[in-house]
Amino acid sequence: MQRHASSAGSAAGSFGGGGFGGAGGGGGGGGAGGGNPFDADYSALMQISKTTGGTFYRAQDASQLSSALAKLPAAFTIVHKHVDIAAAFAALGGAAHRRRGGASLWWNRARRPAPRPGGARS
Repeated sequence: MQRHASSAGSAAGSFGGGGFGGAGGGGGGGGAGGGNPFDADYSALMQISKTTGGTFYRAQDASQLSSALAKLPAAFTIVHKHVDIAAAFAALGGAAHRRRGGASLWWNRARRPAPRPGGARS
């Protein structure tokens, strides 16, 4: 199993998944050495952030974590976009109105009486 983790780590641009229950990690971030499962694999995390276009922040204590979290709002751009959906609702309302009108005309149509047995007319 260690060969899998080391070969995956050396492959360009790949992530072996050793911290996800794969190679020797015991199911949680241990890496290939069978060490502490709570130790983060910083090189893998940096590779993930690079691959996904993100930014890697390392925090070793609460103040560094607060500092890293304080930087997050600047990393996001909120875009407000006005989308007019009135035309879609008008089209749906018109279609529903036509269906109800058609159903009403069909329900109230003139019906011929059913022919009597034997063809007798009165």
